[in-house]
Amino acid sequence: MSTPATSPARTAQKMPMLAFKKKITRKANTAVSIEELSVPRRNAPSRALISGFSVIMAWFKLRQRNLGRLLDANGWAVNTRAKINIPFGASLTGMARLPQGAVRKQSDPYEEKSSHWKTWLIVVVVIVAIVLAWKMGFIPPK
Repeated sequence: MSTPATSPARTAQKMPMLAFKKKITRKANTAVSIEELSVPRRNAPSRALISGFSVIMAWFKLRQRNLGRLLDANGWAVNTRAKINIPFGASLTGMARLPQGAVRKQSDPYEEKSSHWKTWLIVVVVIVAIVLAWKMGFIPPK
């Protein structure tokens, strides 16, 4: 079987669409040039240089393992030059025990007190609505 040939009228209808597609494709290809895509790669060395110094300084600070300032801020009296090693750190983080004869309170004295103003507001609004409905005659008297 032979394939039907495209009619000249059909080809004439497709021509404007094909020209439009070519124009859009050309604009899209030139909108983002290769130079614009290489900007992040050009900035990478300067970012690495700036970040590199910060990383090196942080490594030296962490390498000292000196928690004196942090412990002092939390109320501990620790020599600032004391090196924190495993046994010393374990002694600082041991589980606390109650002294002999002490009693543990189960209530929290610093607990936030609950406020009941929303409940009272709803009760007042319902009462006012009932009184208004009765006065306007929506609720008949007995």
